[in-house]
Amino acid sequence: MVVGPLASGDVFVPGDRLDAMLTDCPDAVAVDMESTAIAQVCRSFDVGFVSTRGISDLCGPAANEEHPERVEGASERAASIVVELLETES
Repeated sequence: MVVGPLASGDVFVPGDRLDAMLTDCPDAVAVDMESTAIAQVCRSFDVGFVSTRGISDLCGPAANEEHPERVEGASERAASIVVELLETES
C-alpha cells in the first residue's frame, strides 16, 4: 500500500511525458483521472473523502503489456483495503 498525493490528468500519461509530470508534481505517487476531481468537489463543500485505487497502469513503454498482468492483483488489494476500512469504521 502506498499513501500520498495524486496528480490529476485528463489523459493517460505516456512515457515521454512522465518526466515533465514528475517535475510538476514531485511528491505525487500516482496520476489519477477520477479521484482528484471528486476530492476537489468534496473539499469545496467541506465533505470528507478517501480514495482507494488499485493501480494497474504503470507509466512507460511497457505499460500496455503490464496492465493485464497487474489488474487482478491491484483490484484485490484495493478491495481488501476498503473492507478493512469499513470494518474499522463500523
